[in-house]
Amino acid sequence: MAPKLYVRGGFSDRKGTNKVSTSIQKNDLDAYTRKDIINKISIFSDSVIGLGNWKHPHTRSTLALDLYTGLFNRLLTPGEDIDYQPTLRDLLEIIQKNDIDDVMTALEFFAPRVDFYLDEEEPYIFNRLSSLESQLNEVFKVDYVGYRFIHGQIVEITDPNQIKAIEQALNSQRDSATHIEKALSFISLKPKPDYQNSIKESITGVESACNQLLGDHPEELSRALKEFENKGLIIHPALKEAFIKLFGYTSDAKGVRHSGNLDSPDATFEEAQFMLVSCSAFIDYLWESFGNFQK
Repeated sequence: MAPKLYVRGGFSDRKGTNKVSTSIQKNDLDAYTRKDIINKISIFSDSVIGLGNWKHPHTRSTLALDLYTGLFNRLLTPGEDIDYQPTLRDLLEIIQKNDIDDVMTALEFFAPRVDFYLDEEEPYIFNRLSSLESQLNEVFKVDYVGYRFIHGQIVEITDPNQIKAIEQALNSQRDSATHIEKALSFISLKPKPDYQNSIKESITGVESACNQLLGDHPEELSRALKEFENKGLIIHPALKEAFIKLFGYTSDAKGVRHSGNLDSPDATFEEAQFMLVSCSAFIDYLWESFGNFQK
């Protein structure tokens, strides 16, 4: 019997005769998506990880060892050799059968390591290909998965403009990047996210950017922005007012920046996400505007 076709966005899906689900997947993954992820990893593994001309032949063994001991938490016998292919099959079985938390934990462990090793071993090949993280993000997008890889972590942020703002703030050697990375970690912390500390780190990232650009500056953002203007940077009044009000939200007597309230359960994912994206965008804006202005 010929196989039943099942193509998301295909003719029968658009026509509605063989409708594929378009519900956002956050609490579980359907079989179609699991197969997409497995196929993507298998193809990537065969075409890239399976290359026999890596400068250091032990790299695949190292990756297998990472999975065996770090992800699967198995006991390693002294002198035991861990083969890559059987270990990869165990990983793919998790993706096929386990709940979504296990799947995302496994992907978050595996994909950044693959990209890191490949970049070290074969930068020429790596620069010609999309990273495994990027390829999995494409699967998530097409299959309506409510998560994305950002800087090696899987987070509940899917808007490409928001992701771009965060990535731009992260992909630098500036001090502020450390705080944005911590904010990202707190918002995606498992099993319980820490939204209060995520917001705190997002704000601290902006303060760090101001310190680097201005030197020591007053705690109030309004005065820091005034210093930027005194140095010649023109900030639109509406934009300046918006950020002053935004930062006022976190610095009043009940704000998350005060240590006595860091354990408050009041902060939500929506607030932490908004602050992470807004602060990242503001950091990008300050560096691009004031940094270029100084050149």
